[in-house]
Formats: sequence, C-alpha cells, structure tokens
Amino acid sequence: MAQLPLYPGWAASKPVPFSEAFFSKPVKDYMRKKFYILKAEETAAGAVKVMKDNNLGSVGVRFDDGSVGILTDRDILMKVVSESLEPSKVKLQDISVRNPVTVNRDASLGEALKLMREEGILRLIVVDDKSRPVGLLVERWVFASFVSEYLGDKEPLPKSWLERYIRDVTDAALMED
Repeated sequence: MAQLPLYPGWAASKPVPFSEAFFSKPVKDYMRKKFYILKAEETAAGAVKVMKDNNLGSVGVRFDDGSVGILTDRDILMKVVSESLEPSKVKLQDISVRNPVTVNRDASLGEALKLMREEGILRLIVVDDKSRPVGLLVERWVFASFVSEYLGDKEPLPKSWLERYIRDVTDAALMED
C-alpha cells in the first residue's frame, strides 16, 4: 500500500502521515454552519422549495417536542415521489427521520466518518455539548476537503452554497470549452 506524504507543515517530533492528521481534525472545522430547520407541520413541497433555493440535499425538521429530525432529498424521492403522493399535502413529520444519528462538533472527522459508515448514512447533524444542532457534516464535503488538502490546493473550500454554486458553474463552463 502506498504511503501518503506527511502533512505539510506538521510540526511534531514524530511525523504524522497526512491522512492521520486530517482525520484527527474536529468536525466543527468541516461542517456547514448554516443548517436550515423547518417545522414538522410544513409540507414536502415547501421543503423542496427551500432545498432547491439554497442548493441543499437535506434540511432539519423540528418536531412539537422540540427534537430535531432530518429530511433528505432521497426521503422525498422514496417516500413521496415513488408513492405518487401530492407533495403539497405530505407533512414533514410523516416523512422525515426522527432521532437521527448526530455527532458532537468536537469529535474528530475520523470518528464521524466511522459513525457514518456504521450507520449507512451520508450526513450527520452536528450538535453542541447540550445536543443542540449547530451544523451539518456531509460525507462528500469531507472527501472534497481531503482531496483539496492532499493535493495542496491553496484556495480554501467554499463555505457557502453560493460559493459552491459559483465554483461548480465555473468548473462546468471550463469543462465545456
């Protein structure tokens, strides 16, 4: 198996491989801090609009008891579209995941990814020490960050949906040329 290069700039008495250093970093450094939370009484159609308008693959759902679940684009596809239900009549409380798997913002990326693998999920709601949602961690964002840092990209990854959208559109336009 090929050895990854050492993490650039790592100042330690014993060199730490890049991958170990990367996956030791806290979740809070890679989570999306803007996490949309909708009311459970809202409809699937409303959630789709929020997701589309903000280039999101998921939103949080707050239930009457104060707990927060998650609704993904896949939930809408599998529970609404595939069942030929009317999105404007389906309530989020009926299709979202209650009591989703969460991760503390201070956990390492390695711990979070292990949890995702064990649970068979691609997103984790990130919580603070009082279990309040403070963000979202998405597997593909972690992978993109890993690749960027591994390749030594100097430009930081975009933090907002608008920055990601502009980068994606620009990249797509360059690929068409």
